[in-house]
Amino acid sequence: TTDSARHMFCIRLYSFYEEAQRDSALHYAELSIQLARKNNQHIATANGLNRKAYQLMTAGKYAASYQSLLEAYALLEAYPHENQIWMLQPLATNEQDHALSWSFANHMLGLLMYRTNNRSEAMKYYRKGKHFAEIANSPFRILIGDMNIGQMHYFDGQLDSALIYERK
Repeated sequence: TTDSARHMFCIRLYSFYEEAQRDSALHYAELSIQLARKNNQHIATANGLNRKAYQLMTAGKYAASYQSLLEAYALLEAYPHENQIWMLQPLATNEQDHALSWSFANHMLGLLMYRTNNRSEAMKYYRKGKHFAEIANSPFRILIGDMNIGQMHYFDGQLDSALIYERK
């Protein structure tokens, strides 16, 4: 079995446990990071760090989550044209996979900003995440962006704006 196959298996196990057994999800996120680092897969490492950040955030470990996101951002900035990215989306170009990674990172940072009561920053990162999701042509990430932007408008009492995003 190749490391790329092991990595994909870790991602699938992470997804299975993501919301139900967070300690298991964190374990598989960390394994995916180790495999990606071992193989110099910087974008895959960044995605693993995003997954790790999400689990740390849901555990209330905001500082550790933020550090994980900063490391993911640094990798995404340092390797904007990485080739042969371990597959994120079937049939996607490297540019689309890279944009998807940026979408994921911005979405996670938006969630962290929201959880730490920094609503204006949360909105900024939700919008950036949606922008990158559109570049990546990822309907799921676009949906997540619309949902979070709509929710922010709702909580701000901007019901007409909230409805626009919730209907998308």
